[in-house]
Amino acid sequence: MKLFLQPNDTFFFRDGKPFTKGDQSEGHSIFPPLPSTVLGALRSAYIAEFGDLPLFYSGRMRDIIGTPESLCDVIRLRGVFFASNRDNFFPVPLDLIYKKSDEQDRNIPLHLLVPTSKNFASNGAINNPLTWSTPESIDSYAEGLLCLGAITRYLQGNDSNLLITDRATLIEQESKTGITRSADTLSSEEHMLYRIDMSRFKNSDGNYGFIVDYECPKNLPQKGLLKLGGEGKSFVYEHSDFDVDLLSRHLESVKAAIRSTDIFKLYFATPTIFQQGWLPSWLNSNTLEGEFPIQSMSPILLKLITAAVGKPIPVGGWNMAKGEAKPTHCAVPAGSVYYFELSDKNRIDDLITAFHYQNISDERAEEGFGLALIGIA
Repeated sequence: MKLFLQPNDTFFFRDGKPFTKGDQSEGHSIFPPLPSTVLGALRSAYIAEFGDLPLFYSGRMRDIIGTPESLCDVIRLRGVFFASNRDNFFPVPLDLIYKKSDEQDRNIPLHLLVPTSKNFASNGAINNPLTWSTPESIDSYAEGLLCLGAITRYLQGNDSNLLITDRATLIEQESKTGITRSADTLSSEEHMLYRIDMSRFKNSDGNYGFIVDYECPKNLPQKGLLKLGGEGKSFVYEHSDFDVDLLSRHLESVKAAIRSTDIFKLYFATPTIFQQGWLPSWLNSNTLEGEFPIQSMSPILLKLITAAVGKPIPVGGWNMAKGEAKPTHCAVPAGSVYYFELSDKNRIDDLITAFHYQNISDERAEEGFGLALIGIA
């Protein structure tokens, strides 16, 4: 099921960096929110609608939203997407660049470089880097967004001249300064001044928000309120039938391309936590080969050819059962792209089933991390 969330006011989503009273004076914001943040807000909405905190902590809401210790395979988040009431948006894939000198930004797809020249030298883990053929200065779209139609064309191999939206044109920052007050005297405490960057959508019609794709055995009401992000800001939610996976209608062309080249790419629409840093746990760090496990089937043999990976982002959280912070992981950011070679062409259907629109994060996949989309390399 899918919900469309719209803010009633400004909003603030913390990153995974520490923000402790008296130690750090600035809280850093990220956009969009981490999947785990949205899942926590959803569980709180279910608790308010179908029970209460004592009922939840006693485990009697297990069949709806799991327990404080576990989600119990009951509620599961697929992904969170920045959206309007007409479209939704994805982070620009990191294997797309643009020319700095152009009056209007024009994206250029990177291509695989096969190192056959004696002049090629690299100390990197991958011997097939992505490169570009233009001599002009280039840059990345670190803050760029592609609409659903554009990301679908990109995954089908039509990765040139895509219209890219800068998220700065959609969101404005409003800095908020505050100070902690003593609970006894209500006076300001020393060394407790802080600042956070609140966000607001620039669209005056209020058409922007987030599409949340999740699974749960029980439905929330058709429309309601929930609290999301820092300071418990309120969002209006309503059920949505928006299709966030248009590529599924065109998978036959993707299969044909993989069948002819044995190569495909994985684009990650949400941050991904891998146990080997940027490398999945099922890949050998020396050979870059590995077997991806599939339940009730034999594993698929793959080899990593190259990757376009962004700077890691910290992902933490709060453990409700233990009353303490969760371990912080360095996650691969959304927009990262991995190129693989498939060893057995007879496993293409299994490949699509295992990877496309599936959460393949090594950690916390049920919380919405590691949502992968398969595409033509």
